[in-house]
Amino acid sequence: MLELKRIIFFSGYQPEHHGDIHLSKEYVRNIAIQLNGQGIECLYLSSIDPHIINISQVIPKKMNNYRYIMNKENFIDLCSNPESFFHEESSSFYINTWVGYFGIVGGGHGFHNFSSQMNMWRSICQSIKLNFGIDLTMTDNNFDYVAKIDDELLNEYIVPDGNKILIANSTPWSGQSKMGNLKDTIDYLSSKYQSYTFICTEDVGVERKNVFYTDDLTKRKEKGYNSLPEISKISESCNILVTNCSGPGTFLFTKNNLGDKRKTIICFVDGENCPHWSGLENVLSKNIWSPEGKEEKICKIIEKEIIEKYGELND
Repeated sequence: MLELKRIIFFSGYQPEHHGDIHLSKEYVRNIAIQLNGQGIECLYLSSIDPHIINISQVIPKKMNNYRYIMNKENFIDLCSNPESFFHEESSSFYINTWVGYFGIVGGGHGFHNFSSQMNMWRSICQSIKLNFGIDLTMTDNNFDYVAKIDDELLNEYIVPDGNKILIANSTPWSGQSKMGNLKDTIDYLSSKYQSYTFICTEDVGVERKNVFYTDDLTKRKEKGYNSLPEISKISESCNILVTNCSGPGTFLFTKNNLGDKRKTIICFVDGENCPHWSGLENVLSKNIWSPEGKEEKICKIIEKEIIEKYGELND
């Protein structure tokens, strides 16, 4: 058996896949809790703080040195995940948490989901057992590994009053959506439905008393991606969630949102194959997965769900 001193998690290469860090964090937490009890160090190779990952209880510090993984000739392949590997000199096992690298996914956006993600982590746990003799346990219910937000790790945030619609309109980094920032949609809907509250992750310059931007609500000195866990928490107070499944939009996928029958989650993503929740047990939310990229049609889809959820105009 090989000696294992530490596990080093990372998500892709720089820049990191923030959404994948969120979607995989309960698997990371599960492994870290078990290995911490055996004296094995767990680190996250990342440019962002473990607070942003919202997992600093089990991984208290980050690691910044990408030198090893950019030169993989020094590594031994141990896992069917082709981007996870062992550095024998330091007895460190590097685990890529980005499900897009896993062979069974099939490649491309819209193919990976909670079911394929669970298969990937089972494979990683099996590899750890075979190579290091450490038996890690996982439950059979993949809903157990949907992200949850640890309130004690959050910074200050504000939740506006009213019937809330959260629109994750930030630009997708990975090109998986043509949704855009929806400025015209936000302007139209917030004007027509002035008794409803619209919360947006990107400031589009619409100034109205019922329009809020998450940078203002999270009260952080450093704006943008530093407030992702707080955006997650704010989303749990909203009954309609609109997302492009990138960055802040991925952080809307939490156990409290997917497990709540009062929620409607609308995803505008290229391709109709295998939505994120495919194969996920215990999902109670209403989920809409659309490849639509034209703003006029996107606006109509959102408005239809507003009327269905909150009723016709009551202003």
